[in-house]
Amino acid sequence: MKSKKAVHDAAAFLCRLSDSFALLTLLASIVTLLASYHWIADLLANLRVQQSMAVLVVFVLCLFCRRWLWTAILGLCLLNHAWWFAAPVSTDSKHATMDGDLSITFANVLTANKSYEAIIPDLFADEPDVIVIVELSSVLADRLKAKMSATHPFTTLYTEDRGNFGIGLVSRYPLANIDRFTLNTDIQSIAATIQLPRGRSVRLFATHPLPPIGESNFRLRNEQLTLLAARIKAFTSKQAGTPIVLVGDFNLTPWSPHFNDFQSATRLQRVGSRFDLTPTWYHYPLFPFGLVIDHVMISSDIVCSEHRIGRLTGSDHRRVSVVVDVN
Repeated sequence: MKSKKAVHDAAAFLCRLSDSFALLTLLASIVTLLASYHWIADLLANLRVQQSMAVLVVFVLCLFCRRWLWTAILGLCLLNHAWWFAAPVSTDSKHATMDGDLSITFANVLTANKSYEAIIPDLFADEPDVIVIVELSSVLADRLKAKMSATHPFTTLYTEDRGNFGIGLVSRYPLANIDRFTLNTDIQSIAATIQLPRGRSVRLFATHPLPPIGESNFRLRNEQLTLLAARIKAFTSKQAGTPIVLVGDFNLTPWSPHFNDFQSATRLQRVGSRFDLTPTWYHYPLFPFGLVIDHVMISSDIVCSEHRIGRLTGSDHRRVSVVVDVN
């Protein structure tokens, strides 16, 4: 009898807690609707995967406890979050031709990361034609130049040893019209035209905005992306026939309205599998503690045939590697 009473009491206590849990997850979902206006709401939007996991757990708990109103409300919350995961992406295509392939690897290697014997092999693991690196230190840049002088002789490098905004581009193919520029801060971005065989070319942009922690950084990150979108649109209006690839650590997931705004403004689409939620940044090396913030975006005249996320090499980010076909 005592054991039955204990189980009954525990179930009753859990059901009372379900109301509190349901209220908290509902409030988080509601605050997320304000992501366009405040950095905390935007942070919650970027944590949409984690929110969905929490809502699902509490949804099942409310269902078990027969909290029908909360079950219905949380079901609507799940549908709202799920809608964001169905956002358009440029999915891997098996029909891309192989004669126009361009392979690109992007990596945030972390300035303080000294694991060069892990970083460098990982950067070259997929034998990329082009490598873009952010948080590039002078030591890593020197080691890369020593390794790739014969295979990737075309470079533009900007290093930082005391900050986290070094950036570099190395290429197997010649680079033209190299433009290293700043937008609303002194953070360097890169644009360069990659000259491919048979007279084809691709304009590549690379960027790394501030992490949006605090109202000031939130505003600066959004401004940088807005200004970058204007720059890409200006290039497109002058060079309408040139395909565009954009890579970067955006410090922004696709689940935020700011990503939607940027995608709409540039008319570029994120590369990836539609429902692939594999994180590229990890606070801890476990799925619930990761975010999708490193991106490759392409114009409509480019087709992606491969998209891969690399392994951890001492940085809090994993590399992103793609193979694209330039039409």
